Amino acid sequence: MNLKSSQPGVTVILLISLMSQWGWAQGFPSGIMVSKESDVPKFSLGNEFISGNSPGVILMRVNLWGAVGKPGIHFVPTSTDLIMLLSYAGGPIDSAKLNEIYIKRWIAGKQSVIPVDVQELLQGVNQKSPLLQENDIVVIPKSKPVVSQDTVSVVSLISSVLSILTIGILVLKPK
Repeated sequence: MNLKSSQPGVTVILLISLMSQWGWAQGFPSGIMVSKESDVPKFSLGNEFISGNSPGVILMRVNLWGAVGKPGIHFVPTSTDLIMLLSYAGGPIDSAKLNEIYIKRWIAGKQSVIPVDVQELLQGVNQKSPLLQENDIVVIPKSKPVVSQDTVSVVSLISSVLSILTIGILVLKPK
């Protein structure tokens, strides 16, 4: 491809478009103008939440992992059951596998796994939501998509590059 010196604007537009598409495919936000250090987006390394905090209520620490609105460390009242914890966390997300939830708990120095089918709880098959204990780890698995997000990102990037090249060829095509 032979670029004419009278068309430097086209080259700049193609390069900017390509760079913004690469950033988007990498998961970086585009279009953010940073004018001072406080404007730089901060990425959290973890989340802690305090729920049900009233005077005289004793809170315990529970770890919530997986497909919920607010995963992380939750400080909740000692009388909290699984359904309450899920509510404190904003509920399960659409891809949550509610029939495969499990609680990891240390009992007498040994770790045990307590499977819970929340779908049955919601349908009234099992009326008792398990009470949580200090340092429980509640895991809500997520269903796997048919196509991974990485694959979608790569295909989007390749498509964008091909589109930009096609536009460049059409714009620079001799008349």
